[in-house]
Order: sequence, then structure tokens, then C-alpha cells
Amino acid sequence: MTAIAVKKVFWAAQLVQTNAKLQVVQNREQHLGKLIEDAEGSRQSSDEMKSFASYRRRGAE
Repeated sequence: MTAIAVKKVFWAAQLVQTNAKLQVVQNREQHLGKLIEDAEGSRQSSDEMKSFASYRRRGAE
């Protein structure tokens, strides 16, 4: 194998490794985005429940 061929194989391996790392990062970003959406939805539901409970308390007075 010539030196140029060795370099090409090395750089191809580096590219594959970099792409794999990028995929891991993108998967983490998607997962975190989903967690944030779930948390925001949960907070909104909690706020709605508090509002309803407050409404019920005012109605009981």
C-alpha cells in the first residue's frame, strides 16, 4: 500500500468516526428536545390543574 493509500484509509476512518460522534450528538439533542417538550407539557398541565383547583376553591366560598 502506498503512503497516499494509507492516508486515504486513515482519513476515511476518521470521517466514519466523526460521523458516528455527530450522530450520537444529534440523537442526544433530539432526546433532550423531547424531554423539554414533555416537561413543558407537564408544567402546562400542572398550571391548568392549579387554576382549576383555585376556581373550585373560589366557587366553594
